[in-house]
Amino acid sequence: MWETIIGHDPNIKMLQKMLASGRLPHALLFVGPAGIGKFLVARELAASLLCGGTSPCGRCSSCLALAQQNHANLLVITPDGSSIKIDQIRSIQHEVAMRSSSGGARVCIIEDAGKMTKEAANSLLKMLEEPPENFYFVLTVTSTHSVLNTILSRCLVMKFLPLVPEQMIAALKLRGFSQETAAVAARLSGGRLGKALGLLSPEGLKLRDEALRLASTITEQTGVWFFSAIGALDKRENAELGHLLGFLSGVFRDLTILRTTGNTELVFNIDKINQLQELVVSWHDQALVAAVKRIYSAERAIAANGNMRLTWEALLIELADLVKEGGE
Repeated sequence: MWETIIGHDPNIKMLQKMLASGRLPHALLFVGPAGIGKFLVARELAASLLCGGTSPCGRCSSCLALAQQNHANLLVITPDGSSIKIDQIRSIQHEVAMRSSSGGARVCIIEDAGKMTKEAANSLLKMLEEPPENFYFVLTVTSTHSVLNTILSRCLVMKFLPLVPEQMIAALKLRGFSQETAAVAARLSGGRLGKALGLLSPEGLKLRDEALRLASTITEQTGVWFFSAIGALDKRENAELGHLLGFLSGVFRDLTILRTTGNTELVFNIDKINQLQELVVSWHDQALVAAVKRIYSAERAIAANGNMRLTWEALLIELADLVKEGGE
């Protein structure tokens, strides 16, 4: 039901208005960060179309089939590995050629549509240029830059913004989490409920805690710290190292906030405030600002497929040099 979705009220109201007027475009593109709720809204839109109203009733055969994830008139395409391949898009063409099992609407949701190969994207474009009657496409992407302009021009683009902290905390508390735990997840997730729930899983904050230990190791520099740190990083997959770098960025962001403003209300890792306050005395303001910039540069290098190990080695050396500038 629409009311179970947290946030995104303007988009939901617009979709319901178009459903009520019968003017829903044949192709929509939902744009926003991963884990923000785009797929939930896409699925609820599909449920409404298949049910035949502005909101799914939850009781008809269509809603029951959707709840069991075996609705004949709903096709969901997700990346096969790192990409969406042309064979997956051709499976849509097969569905298009067939008649609706109920005579009603048919819906195709393409999750992470920005991961389509060039061949797959061009194949989809042909269907969007000549949309079949009563067939609706809903594409989700993290950025409009990840899809062809020709596809973009044939879709109604709807942007999904991060949830405000109050919405996040309220939603997490409804799921049984404490105020303190919900507040930490809300800050670290960047307004993405899916990300927040992942962080609150049993192993969800493991990489965050490792990033904090790494920041401590860099700050203290005892023994053969560099080789120990590199050895620990070598045991992780590249995807984990990318996430670890993101958490390290957050730790140094918090250290910078504490050093320059002293305002703990702005700290993301609020549950680790004591450890952060112990570390920050070893850093100068300018050194922390430079450290944040250096981590950001490392993130960009990795995003551009730079060598993971070399990027990490250079980053650790540079951060170690920065902290040597001293603290109080």
